[in-house]
Amino acid sequence: MGLTLKVTIFTNYGGENETKKVKILRLDKKEDEFEVGKIKF
Repeated sequence: MGLTLKVTIFTNYGGENETKKVKILRLDKKEDEFEVGKIKF
């Protein structure tokens, strides 16, 4: 049994150069982990 995640990441949201990335991730084990991004202000 696993878990499927759909992650949507926007950069420069609302700006002219806005980008969107969609990632589908599958976690098969309890200890599985993924880094999907970093936030910088």
